[in-house]
Amino acid sequence: MARFTPAFVAALVLLSSAAFLAAAPTASAAPIYYDETVVSFDGTRLATTVFVPAGATPNSLPFVLMTHGWAGQRVATPTGLVGQLLASGYGVLTWDSRGFGASGGEVMLNSPDYEVKDVSAIITHLTIREQTVKKVNGDPVIGMAGGSYAGGIQLLAAAFDPRIDAIAPEITWHDLSESLAPNGVPKLYWTSLLLAAGAESSCVNARNGNPVGAVRAAISPINWATTGCQTSDLARYYAMVHGTNSVPAEVRDALLYRSPKTYMADINVPTLLIQGFPDTLFDVNQAVANFEGIKANGAPAKLWLYDGGHAHPEGPALPNTQAALIAPTVVNWFDRHLKGDATVDTGAPVQYYAGGAWRSATSWPDPASSANTFTAGGIPSLAQGPVAGGPFASFTLPLAAGPTTLAGPASVSFRASGNNVEGILFFALAVQNANGTTVANAQVQPVRFQLQPGSENTTLVQSDLVFVEAAVPENSNLVLTISSTHRDYNGNRVPGFVNLQDVQVQWTTL
Repeated sequence: MARFTPAFVAALVLLSSAAFLAAAPTASAAPIYYDETVVSFDGTRLATTVFVPAGATPNSLPFVLMTHGWAGQRVATPTGLVGQLLASGYGVLTWDSRGFGASGGEVMLNSPDYEVKDVSAIITHLTIREQTVKKVNGDPVIGMAGGSYAGGIQLLAAAFDPRIDAIAPEITWHDLSESLAPNGVPKLYWTSLLLAAGAESSCVNARNGNPVGAVRAAISPINWATTGCQTSDLARYYAMVHGTNSVPAEVRDALLYRSPKTYMADINVPTLLIQGFPDTLFDVNQAVANFEGIKANGAPAKLWLYDGGHAHPEGPALPNTQAALIAPTVVNWFDRHLKGDATVDTGAPVQYYAGGAWRSATSWPDPASSANTFTAGGIPSLAQGPVAGGPFASFTLPLAAGPTTLAGPASVSFRASGNNVEGILFFALAVQNANGTTVANAQVQPVRFQLQPGSENTTLVQSDLVFVEAAVPENSNLVLTISSTHRDYNGNRVPGFVNLQDVQVQWTTL
């Protein structure tokens, strides 16, 4: 269907309500959709597309707001989730986030001072639309959906704007600092990819003295027309993080300022949290933290864990066999919490896919699961050093024989000594058989710890691992792998060694 032109939209606005309804398409007709510009609090022009079901009457539509993932653009045709929402009687407004697509301004990484205020401006804009359902106080009925960058803005906006009534964030973060640098170890690969992608799609004209522009110019020599730009703070933060192989306080504070963790006490709307076990950018731990925080506030919350998420660009494709279930699950959530249909069953508070089957639980971890503990003893002289150098040591500790299903929390503890001031090691749960060793959901947890060089005293180190799921078949073992390096991270840059004692691992099986 061809999109309506702005001139046609203007003509519709000039018509009376009666004339509009008389000319409205029948219920079986295609939806109406057209572009609009919303002017935000600071004059920034936001590009939006508004979707209205055919035959919509005044005061009939809850509206769902959707933006896009990092470095993307809004959905501009009634497909996918947008199409299913329209078919279920919702209006939808999609928009290009500040600095991306056709919107102006600088990308500020979902800042409460910018992108969150953009959401509020969009909601205010919707109050003048006659089809929008209004509450008794005149506020519109508003939901939000979308994943990754579009998930983060939902949680943040819900903390600041009480007009938001329900949200459904997918594959997003709780603590952006911990997501990008777990235990203070920066994700070199992901942060490099994100910075480059953001620079390419936002600040497309390199400007003298602009570090982001310089990054973009190195990626592509094409002189695109610019509509926005990525704040140069992001390139500066990147340089600080990877120059020091740490997260300086300024960067940590900036990331926490953009994290739902900081505002969790203010997020009290019905929230459907969708996260993927194999997601190595924003792992399941992040969704669980959001889930527990929102539950503690007394708001309805649901945790829906599947086999998709952010795929590693150099890794295997994710199974993602449940992707088609996401849209109807979101619509169902909104039917209950936006339309207020008490007959709608949104299912158990926790639904998750583990060991090849869907499971339901009242909480996470599943009360039907059981905890397991293994004490491995000691590992002498585990080499440390720059990523490009070596040698490096890797050890595999057998834990349990299959058949069983791994699903839920895990942790490690050990005592460490060595000749450096600190150590960095990488831990993972994996399935091992005659065909090799496969890390569960590709999830590896870096652990950074301080040492007392030249001393026989040891340092006690404890760390949670990433929530994972995996089937451990017969003739296979669940194992714990320990390594000094990983392709996606900077390891310890100072050559040396660490000794481990009293290594213990805990994990959960069904």
